[in-house]
Amino acid sequence: MVRAGDGARVPLLIGTNRDEWTLFDVFVGHGTTELVRTQLRARLGDATDGIHAAYQQARADGSAERAWVDLVGDVAFRVPVLRLAEAQAAAGAPVWMYRFDWTTPAFDGRLGATHALELPFVWNTMDKPFAQLLVGGDPRAVPLATAMHDTWAAFLRTGEPTGAGLPDWPAYRAPARSTMILDGVSRVEDDPDRARREAWPAWPA
Repeated sequence: MVRAGDGARVPLLIGTNRDEWTLFDVFVGHGTTELVRTQLRARLGDATDGIHAAYQQARADGSAERAWVDLVGDVAFRVPVLRLAEAQAAAGAPVWMYRFDWTTPAFDGRLGATHALELPFVWNTMDKPFAQLLVGGDPRAVPLATAMHDTWAAFLRTGEPTGAGLPDWPAYRAPARSTMILDGVSRVEDDPDRARREAWPAWPA
């Protein structure tokens, strides 16, 4: 178990995409969002409404419907990732957190920074059909793909994602929760989406 320190010697590079659930909401259908929403309400009851309200307030457009897409994406991906990262960091292991924010113009921009969009960036395979489909052939993706690929390679070699084209990347630990925001101009933010993170019950200290 990670909380028991079983992985304390293992460096961890982990993260999620800003708009994880749009891939499923757009291509599978909004029914997938409704399904998870129903399951979440069955588990958390009335607390679900308070969580949703925090997500809606966090959106610049105040959209209640899009807040559900954000929330479902977080419960499926970001919340488990953050809890794993915090457990690993608390056990003394070095952890580096990212959030991938690069927005694809493909599919009329409906996907944003969706699930799996980071994969051709990590592998620097912008010439492959999968990348062309998701990235839409946008040449602005190339510098970020180069920096991410070199950074992931540096992490594999040294156990640290440093010195390979991205800004200085501090380790992730509470209370700062420093996170690399991967975008056209990448940057480090402390505790991004804090209000959304704090909306979830029983969050570890």
